Amino acid sequence: DIFEFYEDYLGLPYPHENFKLAFLEELPGTLVVGATVAFCSDALLHDACVADQVQPAACELALAVATQWFGAFIDVPTWSEVWTLEGLARLLRHEFVRAAFGIAAAKLALYSSMQVVRVVEGGNALAGVVMPPLSHPTFESHPAALMEDFGAVNALPVVAGLSLVSHALSYGSVFGVKAFVVMHMLQTRAGPEKFKRLLVGTCRRALDSDLATILDFEGEIFARLCKKDSSLREFAEMWVSRAGSPTLLCGFWFNRKQHMAEVAIRQEGVRDWNSDKFTGPLILRIHEYDGLYDHVLHIDDVYNVCSAPVNSKNRKARAKTVKLENGEY
Repeated sequence: DIFEFYEDYLGLPYPHENFKLAFLEELPGTLVVGATVAFCSDALLHDACVADQVQPAACELALAVATQWFGAFIDVPTWSEVWTLEGLARLLRHEFVRAAFGIAAAKLALYSSMQVVRVVEGGNALAGVVMPPLSHPTFESHPAALMEDFGAVNALPVVAGLSLVSHALSYGSVFGVKAFVVMHMLQTRAGPEKFKRLLVGTCRRALDSDLATILDFEGEIFARLCKKDSSLREFAEMWVSRAGSPTLLCGFWFNRKQHMAEVAIRQEGVRDWNSDKFTGPLILRIHEYDGLYDHVLHIDDVYNVCSAPVNSKNRKARAKTVKLENGEY
């Protein structure tokens, strides 16, 4: 059950008395969410024997329920912080997908979200078109509305695999998709358990406050994370305050003499080498004989050559001998 999972994950009860669903035939988009109510497209309705539609429909409903916590009940003080609610609601939905449909389904949905950000924002950056960022102090309305205004004069690139992200992709929905991707990267850098502990503690203080239930994500959660990792300030400047997505071309080879995996990385579409390039840590995952090994590479230029040790020894496979019944081999 979606409600039980969210209450158990956050350690907080459902903030409203009830929740209503209404399915409409002509709905702009797939989902419109308000406090205690969600308007859904009738495209989500399907017969019980159609197994392929179970996960997409459950993901949309899970997002509607997650928005009851982050968006309908817990709010933010300024428009520039709306991306935190969008990202947290989708991150909560991601945890439900992992628990309900497995790790592979959650990773596939995350990969599809990354593809949307890469194609839409990266494609516009390569074309020299600057999209609105996730956050800016001058925002005077919802950032998704600003993205729709941007889409009125700029065509949306074609993205494959839309059913894993949204049934009706638009520039407004790209805002929520990127907010989720950035929030997931922040969770990965901080650690899932630490991020969850800070999030739950902040939500409880917001609920116990006599004032409105305002989530101070940047003042509490992000500030505490920056005490342990000062490079998160640069991370926020790159992914939240600026638009665009880096396109990396990678090549690798195995150095047998030094027993190292050497990786060459080049960034594509960099117009200004001082401000447009991606800088920061990059996780390199190597599949070896005895398991997976993660290595953190530090990217600081358009061209980078890095190396990582290989832990498994490459042994030649010996031909196994089998003893026959007559005693011969």
